[in-house]
Amino acid sequence: MEMLEMVRFCWGFVMLVLETCKRAAVLILAQLMPSLKSSLEEDMVEVMRDTALKEDDYLDTLYSFKYLRQYFNARFIDLFCQARLSGPAPNPHVLTLSGERVGILSAMKPGRPLLRHFNSVVKGYADLADFRIVYIREAHPTDGWAFRNNYDIKVHRSLRDRMDAAEQLVARKPACPVLVDDIHDESNYAYGGLPERLYIVLDSRVVYAGHRGPAGYVVKEVEDWLAAFRKLQDGGRANGKA
Repeated sequence: MEMLEMVRFCWGFVMLVLETCKRAAVLILAQLMPSLKSSLEEDMVEVMRDTALKEDDYLDTLYSFKYLRQYFNARFIDLFCQARLSGPAPNPHVLTLSGERVGILSAMKPGRPLLRHFNSVVKGYADLADFRIVYIREAHPTDGWAFRNNYDIKVHRSLRDRMDAAEQLVARKPACPVLVDDIHDESNYAYGGLPERLYIVLDSRVVYAGHRGPAGYVVKEVEDWLAAFRKLQDGGRANGKA
């Protein structure tokens, strides 16, 4: 790691520790201030709005050490993120469900966007772009920051654990192929993927980089990008015929 990168990392780590301590203080104060507690819980309900879970399944977990640890871990992984908007797209190794080890960009085709961490609007843009879901570290394992009435998946201790958990995702019949991050979280660190994130890669460069989910997992932004790209492509074809 070069000196400038080392300084950036150290500064980011210090800020992360301070941010986590501040978050812990806010959670403690929320137990004494009903208005603050209500505000925190309203924010979480909004984030969880599109899930099948009920408020009773998750709200009380907000005040646990396991939540705070996950809060720290997701932001710590961000410190290693190599994917930058307009920069070269990292190509870490992932696995197919058959166990084949491939580069995460192996499905990319010249001139076609490749979307990572995505399971929506696929049918509307399948002629324009290629879509992939990369299954990474479980965000809510039953032995970690767990929600009630959620999937029964423990922290992955081995690659076999992660592959088995990915099979549960596949059983839900996602609209695009699923790849699996290796047990060393190579893809997760390269793209800052925990708990979830959206990316668009075009010709080996990052052309869209979403913010950390779930709050930053904004499908509408991806739809807007694809719609603009389609318009650009259609305009280019029209000019070619003129």
